[in-house]
Amino acid sequence: MHTTFLRMSNAHKQDFVNLLYVGYLDTIYNLEPNEIDLFKDLKENVDNKLAKKNPRSNSTTLYKKLQEVLGKILISKGQV
Repeated sequence: MHTTFLRMSNAHKQDFVNLLYVGYLDTIYNLEPNEIDLFKDLKENVDNKLAKKNPRSNSTTLYKKLQEVLGKILISKGQV
């Protein structure tokens, strides 16, 4: 999933982040075990990517937003 995000245009990256926000943070939806694993794995990959990336890039800004949203999803659903 991480490599797919990397290959997306910045507009699609922003749409994906917004979709996660609306689909998971703004609902009372409970995460399934496979979703928890997916979000944790994706967040770990994003964390590792940001540790190596130049912070001024547009793509890096979107990675930081994705990192923030994934963290909030995991915290709000009691998974951190």
